[in-house]
Order: sequence, then structure tokens, then C-alpha cells
Amino acid sequence: MPSETWPLERIILNAELHKRGSRVPNFEIENSALLALAQKLGESPKAALQELTHQAVRVCGAGSAGISIAETHEGQDVFRWHAVAGQLSAHVNGTLPRHFSPCGAVLDRDEPILMGALSRHYDYVAQLGLEFPEVLLVPFYHDGVAIGTIWAASHSPEKSFDLEDLRVLKSLAQFTSGITQSYFDAIHLEKSESLLKQADSSLVKALNQVQQERENYRRLFENTAEFVCVLAGSKHRFEYVNEAHKAILGFDATGMTVAEAQPEADGLIGILNGVFQTGKPAAFREAAVKVGERTRYFNFIYTPRRDHSQKIDGVMVMGSEVTDQVLTKQGFQLQRDALELALNGSAMTDVFSVLVRMVEDQVGNGLIASLMLADRDGKRLYHGAAPNLPTAYNEAISGVPVGEGVGSCGTAAHRKEPVIVSDIMTDPLWAPYTELTSQFGLASCWSTPILSPHGDLLGTFACYSKRKCVPSQTELEVAHVAARTAALIIDRKRSEDSVLAAKNEAESASASKSAFLANMSHEIRSPLGAIMGFADLLKSPSLSRDDQQHFVSVIDRNANHLLRLIDDILDLSKVEAGKMEIESIEFSLPSLMTDFSSLMNLKAREKGILFELKYLTPIPKMVNSDPTRIRQILNNVVGNAIKFTDRGRVQLLVSHQDHQLEFKVVDTGRGITPGQASRLFKPFQQADVSTTRQFGGTGLGLVLTRRLAHLMGGDFQLERSVPLQGSVFVATLQVAPASVASTARFESAHSLSAMLSQPGEPLKDLRVLVIEDSEDNQVLFRLVLNKLGAKVEIGTDGYEGVNMALTADYDAILCDIQMPRMDGYAVIRELRERGYAKPIFALTAHAMKEERDRAVEAGFTGFLTKPVNRDSLVGALSDCVRGEVN
Repeated sequence: MPSETWPLERIILNAELHKRGSRVPNFEIENSALLALAQKLGESPKAALQELTHQAVRVCGAGSAGISIAETHEGQDVFRWHAVAGQLSAHVNGTLPRHFSPCGAVLDRDEPILMGALSRHYDYVAQLGLEFPEVLLVPFYHDGVAIGTIWAASHSPEKSFDLEDLRVLKSLAQFTSGITQSYFDAIHLEKSESLLKQADSSLVKALNQVQQERENYRRLFENTAEFVCVLAGSKHRFEYVNEAHKAILGFDATGMTVAEAQPEADGLIGILNGVFQTGKPAAFREAAVKVGERTRYFNFIYTPRRDHSQKIDGVMVMGSEVTDQVLTKQGFQLQRDALELALNGSAMTDVFSVLVRMVEDQVGNGLIASLMLADRDGKRLYHGAAPNLPTAYNEAISGVPVGEGVGSCGTAAHRKEPVIVSDIMTDPLWAPYTELTSQFGLASCWSTPILSPHGDLLGTFACYSKRKCVPSQTELEVAHVAARTAALIIDRKRSEDSVLAAKNEAESASASKSAFLANMSHEIRSPLGAIMGFADLLKSPSLSRDDQQHFVSVIDRNANHLLRLIDDILDLSKVEAGKMEIESIEFSLPSLMTDFSSLMNLKAREKGILFELKYLTPIPKMVNSDPTRIRQILNNVVGNAIKFTDRGRVQLLVSHQDHQLEFKVVDTGRGITPGQASRLFKPFQQADVSTTRQFGGTGLGLVLTRRLAHLMGGDFQLERSVPLQGSVFVATLQVAPASVASTARFESAHSLSAMLSQPGEPLKDLRVLVIEDSEDNQVLFRLVLNKLGAKVEIGTDGYEGVNMALTADYDAILCDIQMPRMDGYAVIRELRERGYAKPIFALTAHAMKEERDRAVEAGFTGFLTKPVNRDSLVGALSDCVRGEVN
């Protein structure tokens, strides 16, 4: 079956072509192609056209290339292949229909086209006996009208065309436009000469025709975009110049010698002499030519002209301007050079000065470049580099604000887009600065913002001129490339600074943590040393009862200190990890404050100072918050104040407004210097390292207090401090109102707790099973519970505990979580699955809320954290005494 015919749009691959990018140009082969073409120009137009197709195959690496021109043949519009090279060369002079051909599609669209799978649309292509994976076609023009195409075809899937091939064909198309008319003129001349030989009577008519054809040839050069001139004789006198040549020089040089028209062009005269004397054509790429104040770049072809006797009587010059391409290429080179300087460690100011000078040298035209840097806030611009602007001017504009109407730079920075001012004296953007610019003769300025990859303002890159002018698109592009280059350098420098700052901060934090760990070692070993030392002393049988009580008191005090220390570390680690959760419990705020005040009064009296609790406003009786964390905050702040106050007093001032509690702690202590205050809320640091040696402590208290205050919807700040006079700290917390019903329940529970905390045997006759694998803890629980009146039995592991629970009658079970063979979770699961409904309390050294929640979810009645004290046991087991727990 025949393959499906594709629509034209499906075989057009222009979008894919632009995605492919461009390979690196091979200027060596391109230059040799131009020289070969120049040689053929001296022979004949037809030879030149054929050479064009041959060079297209060579430079583009194509399988075939050709030149197709639209004409009418036997009443039909067709395209004739006037020149073909490569595998299709045998088809030269063949035709294709105008309405259904690749060339026709190009002329209809008036743009270059890349086509693929040609035979899927043009079925006659298969008759050529070759594959056509891709064909690239470029139109060429006469009098502004497209008259044909130059094309290159691949016959192998391995060859695909890219943007470099498109550029080459476009360049060759320009030469094709100029040569084509000469080609037709030559054909017409041949016909005319034939007519002259055939009939003398037609001589006058033929000569007129020849003259007309030569005039057409002249008109062709007049209308081409490339400049053309004919230089006669060894003095190289301008015999003919086209309009493009006049536009470049700025005047008509006809009748003048090259030396007269361009006195600075010594090198050009040498080239012309060489072509005139040797008869060999020459070609030059990207030749720099000084035109007025500007440097412009051209590709030139110099071809010897011969008279009827083949003697050289002049030189024909064709050229095309490539200033835009050269400046763009130089811009990228500029970018590479500046970045290389930056990467090699040159100072940023030196790199910017080099970048500015490079732009000035590249663009020329007397332009003066300037680079300004934005501050970190992007509010002002400061001098960065402008070596050729007057120092006084740089100083005057350094620090200008970013905003509308602040010259070209301030406005460009504000708008984040280029701003062009061709006349500073009349443009309103420069109104505040005209006196300054006129003082230094600056007439125009355009500025491009320097932006980071994220769009943040980094600075501006500007070009000034002492004449009124508008920049070309290429000059704007050069400034844009310079701005992008500066952005890369600035952004890299800022990244390096950030990395260095982070490194320094990390090293500082590491040093602080090392000091903290050393301090923690001291803090932990001190109470441990006391505990172990006095425990050893207790072994002596000759101790008096008073000594025994004193030693036990010391051990108890140091154990509690060690427990608080561990709690602080755990709390801070939870806050730092984002794991700290604030509970919401209804409680009596006055009761909490009264209990806390009693404790602080004792501490204050021990130091010989006064502690006062004052209410500045009425406070609610019941609130909804986390009483444990409130006590912790108050303990840290007031405890610190008492610790560092040797005389005078410490006041706790309490107020409440709009569900916010404020605790203000005022002391008459040693105070804090500003330098110490800056370290006050940093983890692992104390305001003064000597504090650790004199007073002890970890440096975590105030840090933890601030973090807790933030978690509770408030803040904690040092309001003021005067060395040797005292300090004022303020903590604020959000609390919610409590309901009346819950208040009653709380008071009932509080009364019960108070009752059970009284001396005596609050757990009298309570039958308790303790499942615990640690022998020391077994002894401890037995002694404590027996003293409280309970009857205790011990299960030494999970298996034994389960068997005992199921075979005996207990009022409550205390079960350790972490045990070998069968842990606490396995015990609760086994007992609950067997229908055991008595209260079971979890025992664990883990204090995290997550562990408590897990225990409750597993089926435990309650949760006790080791070390377990008397009040905790009584509180947990009290309902069992009353028979209120199932």
C-alpha cells in the first residue's frame, strides 16, 4: 500500500532547527570558500553560481546543493535548477512546478525553511532515486522581491542541519543575489552577440540592449544591501559606488582615489595593489574599519576587473557589514575574560574596572562606561568602577537613591529594565542632575540593571557619551552582556561571603558547643561526685543519725539537680527539633503562683534577699494552658534573678490583659553589659564565661525560656539592664479562659491530691504487682510502697508478671516498659487481650510526650517517669484506693 501523504506543515522542522543550536563555525574553511568564490567571480557569473553550490556542499557538509530561480517556461511557472553540486549535479537545468515545490513554499512564506521526510509530501521526489532526510532552503532577492532559493540537501539520516548551516546559507544567499543578475546579463549578452553575428541590421538594437542590460546590472548593485564599488587603474580611483557604499562613508567618493577618500586606509591600498598586480582575488573576514568615530566590521571580497583584452584595469570590491555579529562574539569573549579574572581570585573592584574598560574598547565611539553597586537592601547605588569618568562625578553620584526620576541608573534600578536617555539636558529623568552633568560635558546616558538569577537588584551598568546619541541594538546588547557578567561575579562573591560567614558561624557554634560540653561534663560530674561520695560515706557503721540525715539530704538535693539538668537538655533538644508540644490543661493560676512564691521565698531567704510577688492587674482564677511549662519559665527567670542578686530584692510583677499573661522580673543584681546581652539567648552560651565558674549552670535556661514563650504564643526579652544595678526581664504568654465545670473538677482533684500527699499510709492495704527486671528498682519500689501502706509482690520479667496477674488478685500493676524477653507493651497487649481490666501503669525512663501517648494508646491506665517519687506514686494509685479506676 502507498504510504500516507503528509501535509506541508508536518514536514517543516523550523521549530526543531532553532532548538538544535549552532556548532562552532569553521572560519578557516569558510575563508577558503570565499577565496574560491572570488576567483570564479573573475571568470563568469555562471561559474560563480556553480562555485556557490559547490562551496555550500563543502561548508555545510551536505549531500547536494543548488540554486533554483523562478521563471516562466512554456506558459507554466516553474523553478529551474540553474546550478547544482553534489549527488544531484546531473539534474542541473531541471525544473519543478512553482505551485508544488519546496522552493515555492519558501517564496510563499518569504523565510528560510528546514524540511524533513520530503517524499512524504512531494511524491515526485522519489523519482530522483535518493533519500531526502532534510533540506534547508534560504530565499534570495532582487529589488526586494524573492526570486529564488539556495538550498542544501542531506541524503543520509546521519546529517542534520543546524543554525550554523542556516547562517552560512544566508551569507551565500547575499552573494547569490548579486551574482544572479550578472548571470542573466551574461546570458542576454551571449544572445545579443549571436544576434549581431546573424544580422548587421540588428546592431544598433543589440547595442542598446547591451547598454540596457549593463544599466540593469548597475541597478542591481544599487539595490543590494552589500556595498559595491569599482576602482579603476593603479591609483584605485572610484569609478562606481552604490548607495550602500555612500551610506557607510557618509559621502559619494566617485572620482576620488582611495587615498583621497580614506587617507587613514594604508592597509587597504596594500591589498588593492596586490589584487591589481597579481590578478588574484582576496577575501577578508571581520576587517575593522574606522568610520567617523566608530569602528565597524566587514567581510570583503576583492576581485580583479579585466578589459576586453583580459588585461586587469581595476578592482571590484564587495563587502557586507558584520559589526553586530563581531560585537556579539566579542561580548561573550569579554564575559569569559572577566569571569576568568574573578575565578583566579582578583579583587572584585579590579575585575569591574577591567570589565568597564573592555566594554569601552569594544564599543568605541568615545563611550564612557560606569558600573554601580546596590546596597544589600537595594535602596541605593554606590560607585563600583568607572575609571574614565571624573573622580568628582563618581563621588557626587555615589549613594544616589533607587527610584523614578533619579537619572538613568536610579530609574533603571527601580524599573529593573534598561533606560535610554539620548539628551540629558532635556530629559525629565535627569532634571535634578543637569548642572552636574553639564559641568563634566556628559550629553547622553543609557543604563542596564544588574540583576541576580532571582531578580534581585545588584547594581547598574551604564554608558555615557559626550554627544547626544541613541545606542545601536548591538551596543545595548554589549551593555546587557556586561551587566549579566557583573551579576555572575557579584552573585558568586556574595555566595562566597555567605559560605564563609556560615563557616565562621559553624566554627563558632562548634567552639560554643565544645565549651558547653566541657561545662556539661562539669555540671553532671559535680552532683554525681556528691551522690557517689556521700553514698560511700553512708556505708560507715559509726555515723550518727544526724550525719546520716545530712548525707541523705545532700544525695537527694544533688539527684534532683541532676534530674533538672537532664530535663533542660531534653527540653531544648525537643524544641530545636520542633518536637516540643504545649499541653492545654485547665488549672488554678492563683494556686500555681502561690506555690511558686512559697518556693522562691525559701530560696531568697537562703541568700539573704527579699522576694516579692505583686499583681498589677486582677488575674483569672482558672485558665487553660500548660502549667508545667509556666512553672518552668518562672523557675528559670526568677531562679536566675535570685542566683545573680547578692543584696536587695527580686520582684515578680504579674498582669493579665486580653488573654495574655505578663511576668516581669525585676532584680537589683549584678546586671548585664550590652556585649553580654548579645549572647544571652544563644544556645550553649552564657552572658559571661566566668558565670559558669562562679555560679554553675549550663547556659540553657534563658534560651529554653524564650523558645517555650514563643511556643505559647508570647515572647521573652531583656527589657533593660544596668551593670551593678540590676535587670528587668519580661515574659508574655497566651492563655485561654477555662469553663466553670472544669474548674470544679480541677478543685476536686486538687483537694484529693492534697489529701493523699499528707503523711501516713495513703495506700493502706492496696495490693500492687510490680513487674520490673532491675533488682535495685525492685527493692526501691517494695520499700517505698510498703512505707505508703501497700502490699507489694514482684514479677522479675514480663512472662512472670503476666502469669502472676492472671493467677492472683491485685488492685493495680506497675509495669516497666523496657525489659528483656517480653517488654511492657507485650505485657499490656497480652493482659488486655485476655480481658484483664485492672489498672496497669507504665514505668519508663523516657520523658517524651510521644512515649506517654504511645503508652495510653497501648492500653496502659497511666504513665510514670523514672525516677518515680512518693507523690507521683500516690497520685497515680490514689483512685485505686477509692475504687474509682477500672
